[in-house]
Amino acid sequence: MKKIFCLICFCFLGACAQFEPFVDARREAGQVAPVGSSRPEAPVVCSGLFTEQIERQALADKECEKIGKKAVSESVSSFDCKLFLPVKERFICVSE
Repeated sequence: MKKIFCLICFCFLGACAQFEPFVDARREAGQVAPVGSSRPEAPVVCSGLFTEQIERQALADKECEKIGKKAVSESVSSFDCKLFLPVKERFICVSE
C-alpha cells in the first residue's frame, strides 16, 4: 500500500514539473515587465544537470537573435532554478 501511495505522489509531483530547458523570462498575469531573471540583452537558461551545453547555447542564441546579436556564456550556477532543472546559465548578447 505504501508503494502505491508513493507512486501516486511521485506522479502528481512529476505532472507539475518541467523537464525541458527553458529561458527564464516568466511574466506575472496582468504585468508587462518580466519577473524572471532573463532580459532581452542577457538571457538566462535553466536546464537539467545532464543537459548538453550546446542545447543551452542554442536557446540563448535564439533569444539574442531577436535583437540581432549572438549569445556568449557569462556564468553557470547550480541549484538556482527549478527542482528538476537546477542549472542556471547566464549569457550576454554581443554583436557578431
